[in-house]
Amino acid sequence: MQIIVRHAENNSRAVHDTTAALESETEDVAVRVSSVEDRASTIDDRGDEVDEKFQQIDTNTRRVDDSMQRVDSVTATPVITVGLADDGRAGSVI
Repeated sequence: MQIIVRHAENNSRAVHDTTAALESETEDVAVRVSSVEDRASTIDDRGDEVDEKFQQIDTNTRRVDDSMQRVDSVTATPVITVGLADDGRAGSVI
């Protein structure tokens, strides 16, 4: 009978130790999951920052395009300069 009781006590200790080990591993996993969630949140935040930067780039690109169109329209306007001939009369187009 004593052997059975000792065997049951040993099994009980083994179950208790296994349970404690599982609880410890569960806590470790929870810490790791929390760390991964924090990293994912940081990545999301950085993704939002990247999206904002791309929007700024798009806005700046549109502004540059608008400015270039204005420059093109100004430079496309023909400019005629009339100079004076050697004798003081209106000369040819320069």
